[in-house]
Amino acid sequence: TETGHLIFSTLHTTDAVRAVTRLASVFEPGEQPSIRKRLSEVLRAVVSQRLLPRADDKGRILAVEVMRHTAAIEECIAEPEKTWQMAQLIADGGTPYGMQTFDQHLTDLYAKKLITLETAMSAAASPADFERNLQFQWERREKREERRETRDERRETREERRRGWVQPVGVLNPGATICWKRGL
Repeated sequence: TETGHLIFSTLHTTDAVRAVTRLASVFEPGEQPSIRKRLSEVLRAVVSQRLLPRADDKGRILAVEVMRHTAAIEECIAEPEKTWQMAQLIADGGTPYGMQTFDQHLTDLYAKKLITLETAMSAAASPADFERNLQFQWERREKREERRETRDERRETREERRRGWVQPVGVLNPGATICWKRGL
């Protein structure tokens, strides 16, 4: 609070955005603007948690959504018409601020084979969006792998040239294609 007390609280909501909305909705509509303003200034983080069944059937695993205080998040809390932007800010705040959405964490847990696809889909905010994002990430990962393989092949060729294992064939003319052959 404003007096410097550290407060931990629990709410029964499904994610960080709903937690903020629920906190504000406890108060009378006339008080909500000032409550939202004060909340935006003092709230440091919201961690939403869900326990999901493990893929190996050995208990449960924790999936979390983390929202941390930033200037943009503060603005979204203070201004109700911007609250809907918080989910995207959380999604984009991963690397710089240590934030993540449930769906991002579900993707990580699924990629590590800690949960099944069915579990991830049932816990996702939007199963269709989750599946589409998962497909997009796999495609990006495959393209990265292809680029890495191509880069590694070019590096190997350069190394072979440097060591003299590959020799140029013919005379080099300006604009001519260079042909290489493997030395014996």
